[in-house]
Amino acid sequence: MSKLVTLTGRRGPAHGYRASRYTHLVPLEDGATLAWNALGGDLALWSANEVAAYQALSAATAPPPPPDLLDRLARARHICKEAIDEVEVVRSIYDRERYGSSVLTLAHFVRGAEWAAPQEPMNAAVRAGVAGLAVAAAPNLTGIDAVWAGHEPLAALGAVADLSLRLAELAAARRIRYTAAVHTDGEALTPAVADKLPALEIRHVELRVRTRDGLRSLDRTLDHLRAALELGQLAFHLQLEVDPDHPDLAVEALERLAGAAATSARRPALSLGIGPFRTCHVHTGLSAPPEQETAILERAHGLGFAVQPLPRFLSQCQATKYLSYAVAPGGDLHKCWNTVARTELRSANVLDPRTLQLPSAHRQRWMFWDPFADAVCRECSILPLCAGRCADLFPEDFASRPDDGTRPCPPAKYALKEKLLAAARMKGILDWRRHG
Repeated sequence: MSKLVTLTGRRGPAHGYRASRYTHLVPLEDGATLAWNALGGDLALWSANEVAAYQALSAATAPPPPPDLLDRLARARHICKEAIDEVEVVRSIYDRERYGSSVLTLAHFVRGAEWAAPQEPMNAAVRAGVAGLAVAAAPNLTGIDAVWAGHEPLAALGAVADLSLRLAELAAARRIRYTAAVHTDGEALTPAVADKLPALEIRHVELRVRTRDGLRSLDRTLDHLRAALELGQLAFHLQLEVDPDHPDLAVEALERLAGAAATSARRPALSLGIGPFRTCHVHTGLSAPPEQETAILERAHGLGFAVQPLPRFLSQCQATKYLSYAVAPGGDLHKCWNTVARTELRSANVLDPRTLQLPSAHRQRWMFWDPFADAVCRECSILPLCAGRCADLFPEDFASRPDDGTRPCPPAKYALKEKLLAAARMKGILDWRRHG
């Protein structure tokens, strides 16, 4: 197969349209071409004639294309009017998602971050402080999203229950949406615990499966999963961390998890890498080397897992949102999950609400971060997919770094052709037998 092709989007002829800077073409061996637009999300198979007509749009001497072709391409954002600045279109959508939401997102590390030693569970004073933070923000909110993460949160079920019920009661009183999820390795998700979660207004479980230490604990996790699925009140979202040296273990884990769901009388749907709401993209979903990720994602799709191979704004950093916080056990508020274990990088503390009003260099770092201010990000043809990825991964000198593979871009950028082919196979656009 030929390499991935991206059209330049230079000015076109008198019909007033030009090719989108975000359209990518993957030529196939049979003469057809796979076309994807990062902004509109359209993924389609084009014939050789359609590709020729599309490429001719940029030629000043080209005959006027058929109106129906122009309309179809414009609807899918493969072309745009000459007067339109596509980067500013992306900017407006990005700003709406970043600044236009009035949802308070709280990631509670009730026993601390997993990359540090476990701590005593979040005490009553801290829980009251978190609830107070939500109360203060409530008049301007449309919803509250809460997730419990880090060291096994279900080991501190009392603290989780108390805070979830406080937040749910506040949301009900204000008539706003409340969505709650808990991360768990599954061993603590006993039938008794699973039965309690819906009463605590926690209806989403993000099940963490790690293959680095083998699958010794998976049997117990599967037993708990089967029992929880029979209750029919919880939605399960898989987080899979793959051992790069043993990708076969990841496939085995997927097959066994899918088998557990298949034996349930309720036949529930499982998802891979899709949570109930956006939290931190780095520590959730599918964690695997780029060369393994696509194959694992396709296998998961074949087993019936819901997947999102090419979502728009795949990884818009939650730390840059004004109403998004990660909460440490002692009440420290952080903007980024990666700093939760580092007290010196906190933005405020819920035990002293005044700290939320004081200037904070750590808070400003996230609030002022802007991928559109970086020349490489701004000109990137997958910007609608990436949205700058993770603000914490960008070093201070990132703006001076060329696009030479040393920047912390998402793996999809360097394996985009494989991603597109896989997405087309999963959508049934390409035949597995011919393009597998």
